[in-house]
Amino acid sequence: MVDIHYLIGIVLLLVRSHKLLLTANTFVVLVMQYGFIILFGLAFPLAPLLALINNIFEIRTDAMKMLKFIRRPVAQRAKDIGVWFSIMMIVTKIAVATSAVIIAFSTNLIPKMVYRLTTHDDTLKGYLNFTLAYFNTKDFLIPPVLGDSKYGEVTTCRYTEFRNPPDDTHPYKRPMVYWKIFMARLAFIVIYQNVIGIIQTVIAWAIPDVSAKLVKRIKRENFLLREYIIEYEKRQVMMEQAEGIADLLEVLQDDGDT
Repeated sequence: MVDIHYLIGIVLLLVRSHKLLLTANTFVVLVMQYGFIILFGLAFPLAPLLALINNIFEIRTDAMKMLKFIRRPVAQRAKDIGVWFSIMMIVTKIAVATSAVIIAFSTNLIPKMVYRLTTHDDTLKGYLNFTLAYFNTKDFLIPPVLGDSKYGEVTTCRYTEFRNPPDDTHPYKRPMVYWKIFMARLAFIVIYQNVIGIIQTVIAWAIPDVSAKLVKRIKRENFLLREYIIEYEKRQVMMEQAEGIADLLEVLQDDGDT
């Protein structure tokens, strides 16, 4: 015969594991959304707005689900969100690094800055020519078949790259300006990460996880709890002493009667 208490324990364990699984799935969805936004937000700037709209609707649908369609969950104390906070911090640090790399190597921000500093041309009129390299069509390994094209007589073409011209002593090699831009990009990555780290530190200091009022209330509750425990122990000791004195008096009274 199967023990009924054993079956009840199995059912409770399954229910609890199901609740934990639902909680884990919820955190997985939120962390994935957070990761996609901060990792690829530069590629799709509209993503944070869409995520905000999605979360607003999801909050309302979850509220309706919890109030009307499922049993009210049992509240449990938790200090924080546990390991998910560490996961989000790791994702944030990775996102800062990837954002710095994307800005440095996938945009024209750094080349334009180097161009302004080297040429003192704030109008950027010559920036396009600055980014184009020369190529002699005689240097084609396989000559293109142009036929009767009007470009058949072209001897020089331009392409987007930082290379030495064909008449240089080191043709088609990297010029010094390329390495200046490369070092500027690396410097930008380092500066960007440090600036974001400082901003995060300032925000974390200005907006604590626990408010000052709540900290005071927690300290007061702990103080009152300690006072209650001390008072309770005092009463217990006094009761034990009173019982001991009463027992001693009874013994003395019995001895006097005898």
